[in-house]
Amino acid sequence: NKVVAEYTDEVLFCDYGLSGPAILQISRQSARDDRKYTVSLDLYPDVSIDDLSAKIKDRAKLLSGRNLEDFFVGSINKRLAQVVLKYCGYKLGNSVSVLSDADFTKIAKALKSFEFKVLSNTGFLNSQVSAGGISTDEFDPKTLMSKRYKGLFAAGEILDIDGDCGGFNLSWAFASGTLAAESAVGML
Repeated sequence: NKVVAEYTDEVLFCDYGLSGPAILQISRQSARDDRKYTVSLDLYPDVSIDDLSAKIKDRAKLLSGRNLEDFFVGSINKRLAQVVLKYCGYKLGNSVSVLSDADFTKIAKALKSFEFKVLSNTGFLNSQVSAGGISTDEFDPKTLMSKRYKGLFAAGEILDIDGDCGGFNLSWAFASGTLAAESAVGML
Protein backbone atom coordinates (compact mmCIF):
# COMPACT_ATOMS: atom_id res chain seq x y z
CA ASN A 1 0.00 0.00 0.00
CA LYS A 2 2.90 2.33 -0.77
CA VAL A 3 3.80 3.93 -4.10
CA VAL A 4 7.33 2.81 -4.98
CA ALA A 5 7.45 4.06 -8.58
CA GLU A 6 5.29 6.32 -10.68
CA TYR A 7 5.53 7.19 -14.35
CA THR A 8 3.34 8.73 -17.03
CA ASP A 9 3.64 7.37 -20.56
CA GLU A 10 2.09 4.83 -22.90
CA VAL A 11 1.08 1.34 -21.77
CA LEU A 12 0.68 -1.59 -24.14
CA PHE A 13 -1.77 -4.39 -23.37
CA CYS A 14 -0.17 -7.63 -24.61
CA ASP A 15 -1.28 -11.24 -24.52
CA TYR A 16 1.36 -11.89 -21.82
CA GLY A 17 0.58 -8.79 -19.74
CA LEU A 18 1.52 -5.14 -19.70
CA SER A 19 4.38 -3.49 -21.57
CA GLY A 20 5.32 -0.15 -23.07
CA PRO A 21 7.46 2.75 -21.86
CA ALA A 22 5.63 3.30 -18.56
CA ILE A 23 5.81 -0.38 -17.59
CA LEU A 24 9.46 -0.71 -18.64
CA GLN A 25 10.26 2.38 -16.60
CA ILE A 26 8.75 1.08 -13.36
CA SER A 27 9.52 -2.63 -13.79
CA ARG A 28 13.02 -2.40 -12.31
CA GLN A 29 11.55 -2.32 -8.81
CA SER A 30 9.69 -5.62 -9.09
CA ALA A 31 12.61 -7.26 -10.90
CA ARG A 32 14.95 -6.48 -7.99
CA ASP A 33 13.09 -8.19 -5.16
CA ASP A 34 10.44 -10.76 -4.35
CA ARG A 35 7.86 -8.43 -2.82
CA LYS A 36 4.36 -8.46 -4.26
CA TYR A 37 3.53 -5.44 -6.40
CA THR A 38 0.42 -4.03 -8.00
CA VAL A 39 0.39 -1.77 -11.05
CA SER A 40 -2.38 0.81 -10.97
CA LEU A 41 -3.23 2.55 -14.25
CA ASP A 42 -5.00 5.88 -14.33
CA LEU A 43 -6.70 5.85 -17.73
CA TYR A 44 -7.97 9.43 -17.24
CA PRO A 45 -5.09 11.20 -15.46
CA ASP A 46 -6.33 14.73 -16.15
CA VAL A 47 -9.87 14.15 -14.83
CA SER A 48 -10.97 13.78 -11.19
CA ILE A 49 -13.09 10.82 -10.11
CA ASP A 50 -16.07 13.11 -9.50
CA ASP A 51 -15.79 14.75 -12.94
CA LEU A 52 -15.31 11.39 -14.61
CA SER A 53 -18.33 9.97 -12.80
CA ALA A 54 -20.40 12.94 -14.01
CA LYS A 55 -19.18 12.43 -17.60
CA ILE A 56 -20.09 8.75 -17.42
CA LYS A 57 -23.55 9.68 -16.12
CA ASP A 58 -24.05 12.15 -19.00
CA ARG A 59 -22.89 9.50 -21.48
CA ALA A 60 -25.36 7.00 -19.99
CA LYS A 61 -28.23 9.45 -20.59
CA LEU A 62 -27.22 9.77 -24.26
CA LEU A 63 -26.73 6.04 -24.77
CA SER A 64 -29.50 4.63 -22.55
CA GLY A 65 -30.82 2.40 -25.35
CA ARG A 66 -27.44 0.74 -25.99
CA ASN A 67 -25.69 -2.20 -24.38
CA LEU A 68 -22.66 -1.80 -22.12
CA GLU A 69 -20.60 -3.49 -24.83
CA ASP A 70 -20.64 -0.23 -26.82
CA PHE A 71 -20.85 2.22 -23.92
CA PHE A 72 -17.39 3.77 -24.32
CA VAL A 73 -17.10 3.62 -28.14
CA GLY A 74 -15.51 6.87 -29.27
CA SER A 75 -14.26 7.64 -25.77
CA ILE A 76 -11.59 5.00 -25.14
CA ASN A 77 -10.54 1.83 -26.94
CA LYS A 78 -13.60 -0.44 -27.17
CA ARG A 79 -11.82 -3.62 -26.05
CA LEU A 80 -10.12 -1.85 -23.15
CA ALA A 81 -13.45 -0.37 -22.06
CA GLN A 82 -15.04 -3.81 -22.18
CA VAL A 83 -12.28 -5.25 -20.01
CA VAL A 84 -12.75 -2.42 -17.49
CA LEU A 85 -16.50 -3.02 -17.37
CA LYS A 86 -15.95 -6.77 -16.84
CA TYR A 87 -13.36 -5.89 -14.17
CA CYS A 88 -16.16 -3.96 -12.43
CA GLY A 89 -18.41 -7.01 -12.62
CA TYR A 90 -20.81 -5.89 -15.38
CA LYS A 91 -22.19 -8.09 -18.16
CA LEU A 92 -21.59 -6.47 -21.54
CA GLY A 93 -25.01 -7.54 -22.84
CA ASN A 94 -26.80 -5.49 -20.16
CA SER A 95 -28.43 -2.21 -21.10
CA VAL A 96 -26.70 1.07 -20.20
CA SER A 97 -30.01 2.12 -18.61
CA VAL A 98 -29.42 -0.25 -15.65
CA LEU A 99 -26.51 1.88 -14.40
CA SER A 100 -27.08 3.91 -11.24
CA ASP A 101 -25.15 6.79 -9.64
CA ALA A 102 -23.22 4.23 -7.59
CA ASP A 103 -22.31 2.42 -10.82
CA PHE A 104 -21.03 5.64 -12.41
CA THR A 105 -18.74 6.16 -9.42
CA LYS A 106 -17.63 2.51 -9.45
CA ILE A 107 -16.70 2.70 -13.15
CA ALA A 108 -14.94 6.05 -12.66
CA LYS A 109 -12.88 4.59 -9.80
CA ALA A 110 -11.91 1.61 -11.96
CA LEU A 111 -10.85 3.90 -14.81
CA LYS A 112 -8.79 5.98 -12.35
CA SER A 113 -7.20 2.93 -10.71
CA PHE A 114 -7.22 -0.07 -13.06
CA GLU A 115 -5.15 -2.57 -11.06
CA PHE A 116 -2.99 -5.51 -12.08
CA LYS A 117 -1.02 -7.80 -9.78
CA VAL A 118 2.57 -8.26 -10.90
CA LEU A 119 3.13 -12.01 -11.22
CA SER A 120 6.53 -11.97 -12.94
CA ASN A 121 8.56 -10.35 -15.68
CA THR A 122 9.44 -11.78 -19.08
CA GLY A 123 12.97 -12.67 -18.01
CA PHE A 124 16.48 -11.71 -18.96
CA LEU A 125 16.23 -12.78 -22.62
CA ASN A 126 13.40 -10.29 -23.20
CA SER A 127 14.90 -7.51 -21.10
CA GLN A 128 15.82 -4.19 -22.62
CA VAL A 129 18.08 -3.27 -19.70
CA SER A 130 19.75 -5.40 -17.07
CA ALA A 131 20.04 -4.26 -13.48
CA GLY A 132 22.64 -5.52 -11.07
CA GLY A 133 26.25 -6.19 -11.82
CA ILE A 134 29.52 -5.40 -10.12
CA SER A 135 29.26 -2.83 -7.33
CA THR A 136 30.38 0.62 -8.44
CA ASP A 137 32.10 0.98 -5.04
CA GLU A 138 34.78 -1.39 -6.37
CA PHE A 139 35.78 0.95 -9.22
CA ASP A 140 37.41 4.38 -9.36
CA PRO A 141 34.70 6.72 -10.73
CA LYS A 142 37.33 8.88 -12.48
CA THR A 143 38.88 6.01 -14.47
CA LEU A 144 36.54 3.00 -14.03
CA MET A 145 39.56 0.93 -13.01
CA SER A 146 39.08 -1.73 -10.36
CA LYS A 147 40.25 -0.73 -6.90
CA ARG A 148 41.27 -4.37 -6.31
CA TYR A 149 42.90 -5.34 -9.59
CA LYS A 150 45.13 -2.78 -11.28
CA GLY A 151 44.57 -2.68 -15.04
CA LEU A 152 41.02 -4.13 -14.89
CA PHE A 153 38.40 -1.71 -16.22
CA ALA A 154 34.64 -2.05 -16.45
CA ALA A 155 31.99 -0.19 -18.41
CA GLY A 156 28.31 -0.31 -19.27
CA GLU A 157 25.88 -2.71 -17.64
CA ILE A 158 28.60 -4.98 -16.25
CA LEU A 159 28.52 -2.37 -13.45
CA ASP A 160 25.48 -2.02 -11.20
CA ILE A 161 24.07 0.96 -13.07
CA ASP A 162 20.82 1.15 -15.01
CA GLY A 163 19.10 4.26 -16.24
CA ASP A 164 15.67 5.41 -17.22
CA CYS A 165 14.21 4.43 -20.57
CA GLY A 166 14.99 6.79 -23.39
CA GLY A 167 18.58 6.07 -24.33
CA PHE A 168 20.18 6.70 -20.94
CA ASN A 169 21.58 3.17 -20.75
CA LEU A 170 23.13 3.54 -24.21
CA SER A 171 24.57 6.92 -23.20
CA TRP A 172 26.09 5.31 -20.10
CA ALA A 173 27.50 2.44 -22.15
CA PHE A 174 29.19 4.80 -24.64
CA ALA A 175 30.43 7.29 -22.04
CA SER A 176 31.73 4.67 -19.61
CA GLY A 177 33.31 2.68 -22.46
CA THR A 178 35.11 5.79 -23.66
CA LEU A 179 36.30 6.64 -20.13
CA ALA A 180 37.51 3.09 -19.44
CA ALA A 181 39.30 2.88 -22.81
CA GLU A 182 40.99 6.27 -22.40
CA SER A 183 42.02 5.35 -18.86
CA ALA A 184 43.43 1.99 -19.99
CA VAL A 185 45.39 3.64 -22.85
CA GLY A 186 46.64 6.25 -20.39
CA MET A 187 48.26 3.47 -18.34
CA LEU A 188 50.49 2.41 -21.26
